[in-house]
Parts: sequence; C-alpha cells; structure tokens
Amino acid sequence: MLPNHMPVEREKSKQNIVVLIPTRNREPKYLNATVLSVGRQAQMHHHSVEIVVSDSSSPAFFEKNSKLLDKLKRTLPTVSIQHYAPSSAKPLQDLRELANKAQRIALDHLIPNDGHWGANRNALALLGVFHGGESSAYLHLDDDSPLFKPGDPDWKIERTDEDVLGAFLKGLQKAKGQGKKGFAGWIFGLPGSIVSAQIGEKYEKAKTLMQKLYEGRVFYSGALPAGPARILSFEGMQIPYAPYGIGEDNLHHQAIGGLSFNVHPGESAAKVFHMGWSGFTPTTKQVAEKTVSHKFRKEWRELVKQIAQMGKK
Repeated sequence: MLPNHMPVEREKSKQNIVVLIPTRNREPKYLNATVLSVGRQAQMHHHSVEIVVSDSSSPAFFEKNSKLLDKLKRTLPTVSIQHYAPSSAKPLQDLRELANKAQRIALDHLIPNDGHWGANRNALALLGVFHGGESSAYLHLDDDSPLFKPGDPDWKIERTDEDVLGAFLKGLQKAKGQGKKGFAGWIFGLPGSIVSAQIGEKYEKAKTLMQKLYEGRVFYSGALPAGPARILSFEGMQIPYAPYGIGEDNLHHQAIGGLSFNVHPGESAAKVFHMGWSGFTPTTKQVAEKTVSHKFRKEWRELVKQIAQMGKK
C-alpha cells in the first residue's frame, strides 16, 4: 500500500499506458511482483495505466493467477487489470467473427494453438489494443520483469522514487521524434539463457545467481532489444511477432525499427529487472521465422485497427 502521507488523488499523465504481460505456467509470485511494481508506479507518479495479462497457462495455474489478480485489483483500486485466456478471450472471438477470410487465415497463422512466445504476444497485442485504442503507449513486460529490484528471496519489492514509467514515455517520445515506432529500455538481472534452465548443473547455477541478485549484484545490464523492456506506439503494434520459436522479441524490435536507450542508466531510467529462473521453453521450431510474410502483415495491420475501433464501442 502507499504511505499514508502520499496523496492518492491527483491529475494523471495525459497519455495512457497499456502494460502487456504474457504468462504461462509459472508460480504466481512472479506475476505478483511485476503487476505490483507497475501498479505502485502508476499510483506514485499519477500515470494512467491499464494492465492486460494474456495467460496461456493450464487450468490450475490460470485459476491461481485469477485469484492473485483479483487480490491485486483490491490492492490497486485505481489501476485497471484485465486477465484473459487467449484461446477464449471474447474480444478475440468477436474480432474473428467480423474478420474476412484473408484476415481469419492471418489470425490462424499468427496466433496458432501450438504457438510459442510470439503467438501469445500477438494475442496479447490485440487484447491490449482493444483496451488502449490508437492513442495509448504499449509497454511490453514479461511476467518476471518488475520495475523494481526484488529485495529478498521472499519476493518483496523494494520501493523506488524513480518515475520508471515516465522514463519509458520520454524514451518513446524521443523515438517518435526520430521516426521510430518503439523504444527499448534497460534490462538488469539474469540473462534468459541461464534463468530458463530447469534441470542439471545450469539449474543449480541459476539458483546461485539468483541469490547473488538479491544481494545487490547485477550480472548483466544493457539496452537490449528484448521483450520485457520495450514501449511501442500504436503504429508499432501493427507489426506482428513471429509466432514460433525463440528470438521473436529481437526480430520484432528490428521489424519496427525500434530505438534502444543509449545513455547509461541513472536516475529515472527506463529499466526493468529480470528475475525468473524457470519457465516454459519451446521444444519445436526452435528458431523463429526471420520475417512474417507481407500478406500476413497487411492483414494484421487491418485487424489491429479494427479491434481498436471495437474497444471504443
């Protein structure tokens, strides 16, 4: 909760931020840390924020996440939190009913039932635009990438006075000034190639690294074109992710012509902390498609515009 002396009511920032968080079969403590950090930032610095979670978990994990997010809605009453299973999300079902044949084929290709991270991010993009429309900024996080560093192994989140969300908005404005569609902030913590390992020697190494992260040591940092630290314009949302394999975030960042943060992070830097050390890993089609075909990109652009209009009704 916010400190008692902090005013809750105050004019919010003019640009709405839709925060996009995909998740799949992880313990809810990851998602809790990330959503809570975003909500506290929104309240502390008076940002207008909507959080959209696309949850492709099994029924058991989905239920756990649903209970968690219901609790967070009570903790963060001024922040809109939406929770969807992409396979049954009503906005996506309604979009499919309105789509023409070519658009339905594009949806089947870009959001396949057996897709990996890119497929979930595509579903999440449409759901986010349904809520945010054409005028919002879209911040892409992971379910294990809060805006604050975890304070201890119990996953408590340290309070920070830095306006991280404001820094992302400034970065996006800088990118737009250079004709870019997106901005990549800084990522601290543990690299995914280590933290996603679940068995054997790498698993033990990951646990050791995680403990040292709690102790305040940073193992890597940089302006990386990765998923959990990017903010896009509406135009950037009109370019789809490759639905299969790994490396889809880097490829998408290249496709939108995104701008990386090229100043060493200091006060009020645009940054996230990557904390997870286990999770789902694709087992087929390991390498993401290098490009999404022009015909699917064209249909995707129209689908994004259409669902933005649906959200206004």
